[in-house]
Amino acid sequence: MRKFLIVLISLLIVIGGLGCESNKLKSVVESDSPKNAINAFFSEFKKCNFEKAESFILNKPLLNMDIDIYDELTLGEKRIIKYWNEKIGYKILSSNIKGDKASVNAEIMALNGEKIYKRYISDITKLKKDLSIQENKSKFNREYDKALIKEVRNKNNEIVTNTVTINLRNRDGNWYIEGDENLFRALCGGLSLDKINNF
Repeated sequence: MRKFLIVLISLLIVIGGLGCESNKLKSVVESDSPKNAINAFFSEFKKCNFEKAESFILNKPLLNMDIDIYDELTLGEKRIIKYWNEKIGYKILSSNIKGDKASVNAEIMALNGEKIYKRYISDITKLKKDLSIQENKSKFNREYDKALIKEVRNKNNEIVTNTVTINLRNRDGNWYIEGDENLFRALCGGLSLDKINNF
């Protein structure tokens, strides 16, 4: 379970913005309009350039975490995140600006996180019953990794589309995304924050 959690937490760290409001916001040319801020965010996010993607996020994280977990991931875990992010798509449907606030309605396409989660839980439940694996921590971790890779890269995985309202705020002439649970859930293919928090 740890591996699935790490992958989704890594996504959440970017969406929730570990940069937090108290940090000085970076001025970025790409965020001169709400649509440009969203386009720039997704461009960097899909490339796994999380530091740059984070510069378009305004508010605090959704989980109580203080670590930059992405730097601690193995190469295999980073490949899984890259694969997931490459599957993400989006389409801006409409936008509305009122003063220093904006809302953009968008469709976000992502791997079906809910189904992947259920299959992964089933796989690791079987692993936990295998006592020979339980006794060897290294083998146990390898098998968990294999189960995660198998489920995330399954050729039968479907892409789901969620329509979300992305809220933005203008600061010093630049637009920043206010990351929230709905955006996180859409990027995780419908997997709810409650499941992640209670993992």
